[in-house]
Amino acid sequence: MFDNLLNMIADFFHLIGNTVMGATLIISLFACILITVEAKWKILGTSDYHLKKYLKNLMKYSCIGIGIAILFFIMGMFIAAK
Repeated sequence: MFDNLLNMIADFFHLIGNTVMGATLIISLFACILITVEAKWKILGTSDYHLKKYLKNLMKYSCIGIGIAILFFIMGMFIAAK
């Protein structure tokens, strides 16, 4: 009974890790495409300074999202390892 509960909790942490990783990937790719289009064609007239600032923020939040996902994966592995 207790082992089944631990496996369910570990699966839940893996599910959260997969969700966070997927959301981070999709949002980062979408933002990268928008920044690339803006840098190439200057549709919105954004300066290079602001594009660089947006790209740095994107990288920072992507790394934070990936770090959180890895943390949930590790927690799930520790719980499942018994």
